[in-house]
Amino acid sequence: MSFKNAFKILVSKFGLVWVFMLYFLCVGVIVAGLSAPFLTVMMRAIKNSGISEQIATTYQGILDGNALSVIADELNGIIGSIKELFKSDKGFSVSSAVWVFLVLIVAYRFIAGLYELPMASVAEGLMSSNARLGFFRRFVALLGRSCRFVLVKMIYTVVFDAAIFFALTSMFALFNIKGAVFFAPFLIMLVLVVLLTLRYSIVAMWAPSMVVDGKNVFAAFAFSVKKCIKHIKPILSSFALSLIIIIAINLFIGIFTLGVGLIVTIPISVMFINLLNMTLFFGKSNKRYYVDGTVFNPPTVADGIK
Repeated sequence: MSFKNAFKILVSKFGLVWVFMLYFLCVGVIVAGLSAPFLTVMMRAIKNSGISEQIATTYQGILDGNALSVIADELNGIIGSIKELFKSDKGFSVSSAVWVFLVLIVAYRFIAGLYELPMASVAEGLMSSNARLGFFRRFVALLGRSCRFVLVKMIYTVVFDAAIFFALTSMFALFNIKGAVFFAPFLIMLVLVVLLTLRYSIVAMWAPSMVVDGKNVFAAFAFSVKKCIKHIKPILSSFALSLIIIIAINLFIGIFTLGVGLIVTIPISVMFINLLNMTLFFGKSNKRYYVDGTVFNPPTVADGIK
């Protein structure tokens, strides 16, 4: 029901997607500006090493429907070339390290993460009193709390994302095992969905708890973990279904629109996940909320639903 109601709210308040698109475009411009000096060095090295041609050939092969074994061999070749480039080109290695740690991990996560509390506040207004609040007005009003929230949450996300990265990269060794190449993509995607489901489920009610109940950063995190453990089945299933759909849509549109469609699908995906967080929070806290202008009463234990 949380998934269904989150989708209904997304459709009924679709205008917010354009607000999010504007916000993330601004974030993209800032991050691009910070990245430019490092990417210039990196792209020059990639072009000179011939890796760009390898990537272009593999991409064209995916569009042409090449056999999975062929694509896997080409991907292994690209990975091997990148590893060799790290060893042979110190400028590329240093630029890559600084770009990843300072720009992507610190700057991008911090700037992009500032949207979450304002989004939760706007959604809370829609769901609790059917009120329309301005996102950028709430962004300014909650900026101090958002900074504290993002800085603390970055500890969790960086650690979890690093674990996901190392788990997935280690699984690429499956492509080197004869016969396993046909099952490797399925297993890698399965592990990705499972780990992402856990990542999002644990913190699903963190921001909603801060906004709706006024809890501080750490009390809200503890509340989210407690609720996730108590209602683990419906929460995990909601996020697993959501992430499978989101990954499929973004991959399909990203590949066949050369990334242009992601300008729209990424804000939609982000907004939906945040609305799902809110519907889960309201539902598991037994709070009534508006859906399409009508009040939804979450089922309780007395109704026979845990």
